[in-house]
Amino acid sequence: METAFVRGWGAWLSVGLVALSGCSSDPGTATGGGGSTASATSSSGTATATSSSSGTGGAACVPVDDGNECTVDFCDKGAPVSKPVPAGDACTKGGTVCDGQGTCVKAACPGDLGDPGGSPPDVGPAPMSVASGDFNGDGKLDLAVANNGSDSVSVLLGKGDGTFAPAVGYAAGSKPRSVAAVDLDGDGKPDLALANDAGGTVSVLLNLGNGTFAAKVDYPAGASPYSIAAADLNGDGKPDLAVANFNSSASVLLNQGNGTFAAPVGYSAGSLPFSIAAADLNGDGKPDLAVASYGTGAASVLLNNGDGTFAPAVSVKAGASPYAVIAADLDGDGKTDLALANEGGGNVSVLLGAGNGTFAAAVNYASNPFPFSVAAADLNADGKLDLVVSNYNSDTVSVLFNLGKGTFDAPVSTATGSNPFGVTTGDLNGDKQQDVAVANFTGNTVSVFLNTCLP
Repeated sequence: METAFVRGWGAWLSVGLVALSGCSSDPGTATGGGGSTASATSSSGTATATSSSSGTGGAACVPVDDGNECTVDFCDKGAPVSKPVPAGDACTKGGTVCDGQGTCVKAACPGDLGDPGGSPPDVGPAPMSVASGDFNGDGKLDLAVANNGSDSVSVLLGKGDGTFAPAVGYAAGSKPRSVAAVDLDGDGKPDLALANDAGGTVSVLLNLGNGTFAAKVDYPAGASPYSIAAADLNGDGKPDLAVANFNSSASVLLNQGNGTFAAPVGYSAGSLPFSIAAADLNGDGKPDLAVASYGTGAASVLLNNGDGTFAPAVSVKAGASPYAVIAADLDGDGKTDLALANEGGGNVSVLLGAGNGTFAAAVNYASNPFPFSVAAADLNADGKLDLVVSNYNSDTVSVLFNLGKGTFDAPVSTATGSNPFGVTTGDLNGDKQQDVAVANFTGNTVSVFLNTCLP
């Protein structure tokens, strides 16, 4: 152990500061070198001899845990010692790292969200969902917002510095609640798809190539579509649509290849499905579906049969009244996990995936009252996905920093506009860091928060 430590210590001295890594606690009391112990056991099972730390028969060294997560505790020449871990190793408190001298300090990239100043961009009445994409092909992210109060979608073209041109509105279906931005017709330009609550439809607006959109085409979905997700569900290379319908079903609309869609096929998806996500949950390379079942406090998992049809839903317990669900690798093991924003619990449930479509028991992390939406992004550049949650009743957005292995720190909250609903992430100012945009339901605005990490 001592040899391993000295080798790591020498490597650190030669490189200096390193990128953030996943050390989240004191490495503990592993013994090494002269502090190692060995025993011989007699036929009766009793230890008959113990080597000393110096090899001369003295008492064995016992490392002493100094309680400092920025040190490693071991034995050196028969004596317990503590040495600092390399600079950049993450501390358990989000936004801090070890400084190489045994102290937790603020990270170079704390992941703080900064308000760029000025008035937040206006959109239509009652915005409920926001998505990002480069709609006009200029290399800068733009925003699309579903306006529930005006049956419209607002498009805000980004200027590349975190500010946006005035919103341009396009007609959608009746009471749109959710918007997705994805290339549906294969021309390389993101189109828009919206789930329309009152209309029972999905509206598709094809991108004309310059950030403007053709008139909507509506497709039947189900009763009260609340949420929409896009993925290639049948393996033909074309993004299909999946919709969570409030009438306890999920609908799948297969892409016909040119941005038009077949009739919906419905699947039972638990009680009051509010949100839907599409991702490979069992490692077979085919996108499955996860639905937030508001009425049962669970996630409904529907595994893909490989042809765009799905096995019956399996319910996995989450928190109270989950309003939104996302699928992402939160613990870095290459398997897809789930996170759900629980409106009734004021928290976020994290369900770590086993890689076969099953999940560990939910672990709940506090957010703020009435979390309505959740997104995942690496905000502090440590290689781990953090969680971003919009909190409707407290007018805040909360960041839960990933401490490693899919565990999360206490929320760090920032004030938004009035009644934040949908949230999305993306590099909105071109500095290679993830920023945040939030749709404010009663404020009729979008709050933009720029990441304060250095480029």
